[in-house]
Amino acid sequence: NQVTINVTPSFASRWLLPHLQEFRRAYPEVEVSILATESMPDFRASDANLAIRDGHPPFSASVQHDLLFERRLVAVASPKLIEEKGLPTTPEDLQEFVLLHDMENEWPLFMKSVFGTENFTSTNNINFNFATLAIDGAIASQGIALASSLFVQAEVDGGRLVKLFGAEVRADSDYYIIKSARSRNQVATKHVWDWLVSCKGQAAG
Repeated sequence: NQVTINVTPSFASRWLLPHLQEFRRAYPEVEVSILATESMPDFRASDANLAIRDGHPPFSASVQHDLLFERRLVAVASPKLIEEKGLPTTPEDLQEFVLLHDMENEWPLFMKSVFGTENFTSTNNINFNFATLAIDGAIASQGIALASSLFVQAEVDGGRLVKLFGAEVRADSDYYIIKSARSRNQVATKHVWDWLVSCKGQAAG
C-alpha cells in the first residue's frame, strides 16, 4: 500500500511536505515516498506512481493529468530589506536591489506584465538552481525573489516576507498532477490523487 510521488524539490519543500500530514491523517494505511527531482518520470521505467510537475498541455497520451494549481508569480522581499533600502515601486528602483533568480528566469515576464518593460535586465543578480533557494535568499534579506505565490504565502502570512508591487502575474506553466494511464498500486494511488484534487480549492499560486 505504497505510493511514490515524483515532484520538484521546490514543490516538495514549499507545499507538499507542509501539507502531507493532512493526507496521513486521512489515509494512515498508505505509505508515501517522495522522489524529489527536476526530471519528469518515465512511468514505464520509474518507481513513481504519480508526479506533480509544472508544465502545460498537451501531455503524452500515455498519461492522465489534472490541473492542480495555477502558477501566479509575485515579487517578495524581507521586511528587513525593505526597511533598509525602501519600498521599490518602479523598474528603476529595482536597480538598487539584488534580484534572486531561479532556473525559470521569469523576471522579464513579470516586468513586462506589471510595468510594460521590454527586455528587462538587472546588473545585480544571484542565480539559484531551485526556486526554494531563491525564496530562502529573500527571507535572509539577500535580495528580491520572484516566486509562485503558492510557495511563499505561509512566509507572507508569518511576516517573514512581503509582497511587492501589488501584482500577481500568471506564469506560462501551471502545476499538474500526472500519472500513467496504466498506473500500479491503483487504490493507494487513487487515494493520493483524490486528496490532491481536494486541495485545489485551498490555494492558488
